[in-house]
Amino acid sequence: MPQLDAQATASALLTRLSALTKEHNDKWTSQPRDANIDRINILQRALQQRQKLKACENPEYLEAALDVIDLEKIYAGVDVREAEQERKIKEGTLHGPEYGHSDFIVMETLRWYKQDFFKWVNTPEVEGKTGGRLIGRAAPTEEELRFGEASVVEVYQYDDGSRLRFPRFNNPVKLLSWRQGRCGEWNMCFYLILRALDIRTRYVLNKEDHVWCEVWSSQMGRWCHVDSCEEAFDNPQLYNKGWGKKMSYCLAFGLDGVADVSKRYVVEKDKSLPRNECPEGLLKKAITWTNASIRKSLTQEQREILFVEDFFERLELNGELHQRTRTTTAPAVPRQTGAGEWTKARGEAGSN
Repeated sequence: MPQLDAQATASALLTRLSALTKEHNDKWTSQPRDANIDRINILQRALQQRQKLKACENPEYLEAALDVIDLEKIYAGVDVREAEQERKIKEGTLHGPEYGHSDFIVMETLRWYKQDFFKWVNTPEVEGKTGGRLIGRAAPTEEELRFGEASVVEVYQYDDGSRLRFPRFNNPVKLLSWRQGRCGEWNMCFYLILRALDIRTRYVLNKEDHVWCEVWSSQMGRWCHVDSCEEAFDNPQLYNKGWGKKMSYCLAFGLDGVADVSKRYVVEKDKSLPRNECPEGLLKKAITWTNASIRKSLTQEQREILFVEDFFERLELNGELHQRTRTTTAPAVPRQTGAGEWTKARGEAGSN
């Protein structure tokens, strides 16, 4: 076998990568926008939500989040996890992935957020009142819109005849003090908290009415599923196998692009719903064009990194990449948050 010059080979590969990235970017940024993109509802919803994520980079938003995070408790938990993992490595008893420092930060933030910070609301509890039930919805007030970006207001009536307005806020800073809600509120606020901790994060939108996050693991070199409602880390099979949820589209999006990650979460054939919003080729084209447009302002080096990440993520999602870091120890359990009738109506009460 001829001797290989590692340095020269690496240099040639980097040169080729740079050329491929530039060629790819030039090709897609020079193409006119396809009007059919506007007809892909799930993509348009993702792009609208992505605009809200940009606000989370506001230094005032990040500072507000840092003010409420219990860093002492989180980092104490990280120390315990790291010591435990190190012990298992030395003993040869570590089963599953070897996590990195940032992975443990996310795990401990999940624990604090779910157990100490945010509250799940089925029906708003009012001291001294019983029998709350949803009787309708109302338009947000000017104040609810201005300070909380409320999308809608739920109206509840109690046994004594009194009524309560429950705004569904979308503003992440408002949620830092409101600290209650359902999936949307939980995920929006948690996204801001992760960004305040400088965790690279994507927001995941599922067409069948659920949202969660993904975080980039430098240790494992891939995106990991994170659901703050369930305190779940790296458990993408949770929805199909645990909740019994049927799904079609799952789009992940962040500051540097959009990805169709449906194959990561729709893992059981009988839980797969029809993908009939548009031809698959059009969705791929739309996402590629969108990413080229989003990344136009990035440096060549940044685009090269994202080009490689996208390539390996496609291999992973298509089952062409051996996942040495895939976890199989996370439990696939029925949904933990939400009232029984609510989860049953949403098809999330368990596979059985």
